[in-house]
Amino acid sequence: MKKRRVTNAEFELFRDSVREFVELFGLREWRVYVKKDNEMDDHTFGECRHDSANKICTIAICGAFYEKTSHPFMPRQIALHEVIHLAIDNLVWVARCRYVRPDDVEEQCEVTTRRIQNVVQRLLGEDE
Repeated sequence: MKKRRVTNAEFELFRDSVREFVELFGLREWRVYVKKDNEMDDHTFGECRHDSANKICTIAICGAFYEKTSHPFMPRQIALHEVIHLAIDNLVWVARCRYVRPDDVEEQCEVTTRRIQNVVQRLLGEDE
């Protein structure tokens, strides 16, 4: 099976979309880097690598992919998917803690809910 390289235009769309969605979700506390990763797994279009403690994140798109996959290659949707991973990072972090209080989980659920609510309100034109 033959691989197709990600074009510069596709990478730029991905990069610009990541920036747009980071802003849309209000993830201003994160330092986000965007890159094209030629070493990424053959069956992965995108990836969100993050350091929760330092609020540093790299969102990557694959450098090449197999054209005949079950999912189409859509840079904007890949960007949205990876930014959502970043948006729920605190909830995932709390869920993985060995010793976690129910209040910690509830607090992170509220943070995540507010982020999603803010995005939907902006899309509906009902933001403050």
